[in-house]
Amino acid sequence: HFVLLWRRAMEIEKLEASPLASRTVSEDAGGSLNFSRVSARLLRSDVESFRMVSKVVSNLDVHAELLPSDVSDREAYIHLLKGNLGPGMLSLPYAWGVVGIGAASISFFVIASLCIYSLFLLLRSKQALQHLGVKTYSQVADKAVGPRFKRMVEIGVCCLQLGTCVVYFDFVSTNVSTVLHECFGLGFFGTRASFILLVGVMYPVAFLLTLIRSIKGLAVLSVAGNICLFSGVLLVLILLGPKLAHGAAAVGERKAFEWSGIALFTGNVAFAFEGICLVLPVENSVSRPERYGRVLGKAMLTVVVAYFMVATWGYIGLGGEVTNGSITAALSGNVSAVGLAVVNLFCAMAVLVSFPLQFLAAIQVLDTIFLDPMEETAHPRTYALKRDGLRAFVVLCCAGLAILIPDVAKLISLVGTLCGMMLGLIVPPYIHMQVCRSEGPLAICADYVVMAFGVVACCAGSFFALVNIVKG
Repeated sequence: HFVLLWRRAMEIEKLEASPLASRTVSEDAGGSLNFSRVSARLLRSDVESFRMVSKVVSNLDVHAELLPSDVSDREAYIHLLKGNLGPGMLSLPYAWGVVGIGAASISFFVIASLCIYSLFLLLRSKQALQHLGVKTYSQVADKAVGPRFKRMVEIGVCCLQLGTCVVYFDFVSTNVSTVLHECFGLGFFGTRASFILLVGVMYPVAFLLTLIRSIKGLAVLSVAGNICLFSGVLLVLILLGPKLAHGAAAVGERKAFEWSGIALFTGNVAFAFEGICLVLPVENSVSRPERYGRVLGKAMLTVVVAYFMVATWGYIGLGGEVTNGSITAALSGNVSAVGLAVVNLFCAMAVLVSFPLQFLAAIQVLDTIFLDPMEETAHPRTYALKRDGLRAFVVLCCAGLAILIPDVAKLISLVGTLCGMMLGLIVPPYIHMQVCRSEGPLAICADYVVMAFGVVACCAGSFFALVNIVKG
């Protein structure tokens, strides 16, 4: 199935790059067809899904003009859900187990409220700069503060996405190892050597996926990833449903408040709320922008409820004993071998095919730093070799970091606190302070509060995450 998806994506990329696809032919009396319009219609649903699900690509100015401009409120709501409900939710039950169900419930809603408030701050800042033609996160940062701040935001996005790619290496290797060890009785898997082997096997697959640079080609993988992820999460809820009664009794005997793990918890929640970069592209595409604030509020409320449900359901279903940063891997010993294999393979496939979507924004930032665009015309073969070599090297670095930090939960905490907090809780209020000073002292005071929380959480969370990684 992977080979078929990859071949289909490459075929679409070749079709898009062909002279025929780029030629515009008007419909004259002879009845000639506009080929580009027909091909766009054939791929419209896949492309639209990819554009909205890929939270990262939309950060870059180069893609601002590719978004549709006739999205209804219902479609915008669905796109916001698809863009926010990602693999990050699979680590939330473990975060619940670190601090206890009481502390997790309170802290989760506090962090979620601040994240959603930051979304609206970014939206209001963009609307205040509307007359300057801004459309993306980086453009807002540029016009509000300056080009250096824009570059800082782009580097932050790059670090967040590459960190996510490292998490994906760990996640896929852990899930596949669980299946091979628990379901097939292969004792070798589950050891450190087997983890390194699986990361090595995933490397060429991930590299091949990064060679797909076309948005239309990546749309195929995006749709497949969505189906696998939502199927896997649904199966997790179904498999743990019969165990809720027994699990609730076990959870009642555990500590409800364990604040010593709050740093790790904060990082995991921040990693899950990574959809802030999706807000502006969707707002640019809606047919009725004046209603977008209401749509955004409903979508984020749904996301919060879904996250809380998956986290609480998984935590109680496992009796509070969540031993792995991936809920699917933590099912080992609690469900049947067939159910364990199906769930882990579904989620591993979803994460694997999502790898190039997370990788694209980061590598485009790196392309602007390390590659000369003039060389693409003057020496296309040399440019292509350097371009693919850069991708191979960056993917290799991600694989190497995954081997150095094999603990999914600790890695997610580091990425979430270091990059997620900066982009989600520090940058938006700072931009809002620069753009919307006329809103009054109360609004500016709220900006300071959110930004202070983000700075403290970023610094303290990153420190404790690094300490946990070193100790581990």
